[in-house]
Amino acid sequence: LPRSLQDAIVVARTLGAPYIWIDALCIVQDDLADWADQAAQMWQIFENSDLTIAAVSARNVFEGFLERPWHQSVKVACERRAADGEGEEEDGQVSRGELALQFPHNSSNSDSLVNSRWNERAWIFQEQILCSRILYFLDELLAMDCLSSQLRTEVPLDHKPRTQRNPWTPKILPKTGTSHVRTRGDDYLDWYALMTFYSGKQLSFPEDKLPAVSGLAHKMLQTHNDTYLAGLWKGDLCRGLMWWPMNNIRAAEYSTYVAPSWSWAAHNGGVTWASQGPTGFRQEMELLDVVVSPAGADPHGRLQSGYLDVVAKTLP
Repeated sequence: LPRSLQDAIVVARTLGAPYIWIDALCIVQDDLADWADQAAQMWQIFENSDLTIAAVSARNVFEGFLERPWHQSVKVACERRAADGEGEEEDGQVSRGELALQFPHNSSNSDSLVNSRWNERAWIFQEQILCSRILYFLDELLAMDCLSSQLRTEVPLDHKPRTQRNPWTPKILPKTGTSHVRTRGDDYLDWYALMTFYSGKQLSFPEDKLPAVSGLAHKMLQTHNDTYLAGLWKGDLCRGLMWWPMNNIRAAEYSTYVAPSWSWAAHNGGVTWASQGPTGFRQEMELLDVVVSPAGADPHGRLQSGYLDVVAKTLP
């Protein structure tokens, strides 16, 4: 097995876990039917897991994540002479000590998570939100997120972890805690905030854009009597249609079909929403008909077609 998969098995055995689920092993590769069946269940797999392992420090599946980075350090004796009027030291007083030099330089561990290839992956977003516990293997430390706390252990690993309570729990995801976005008290605005954060992440296959958040749609439907429409919601469709490309970049379409053109999921890149609050917003759109046709068994996954028929004012 590739080194990262071996390391994951070592972690599971060390923790006494009898089973481990690895997508590359548990989904039949190059079998579209098996992938579609498993993709529809994946959100439940992560939500019901005891622990999810995040191999953040591994740049690929062959590199592994249990071996800590190698550093070479050297201590150099030095002395320092106080300058005129500096602090409480007398002029000319000499203090001696050691200067520690280390190579390579330690990067910020928060940077190593935010800027990691792991964090760029679109499938990771849903996992981070739905999992009850995530154990992060970073370059210099271990960290764990759970529904109530965030724990981290600095190097060396015998230091006492620092605990920080998770700042919010959105209503649309009743069993979930995440610190990616803050709740706004409006379930639909919470959804748009999540999709804004998600839309710019990377996918190997563009067709996975909706399947990679289908679990979040399932969760919202557990508490909302609504209809899911290619990443939007029928109950707030007028406001949902008011998305635009991030940084005002012209909308770019995928070369393969992902979603109907009125859905943010059809845009190849990050998006945001024009209306981020109800103030001054008045809906003047009449919905006549809307239909989306799934491409497989998951009604919230890949699509084969969709259309929208509305009456509304337009800008020239």
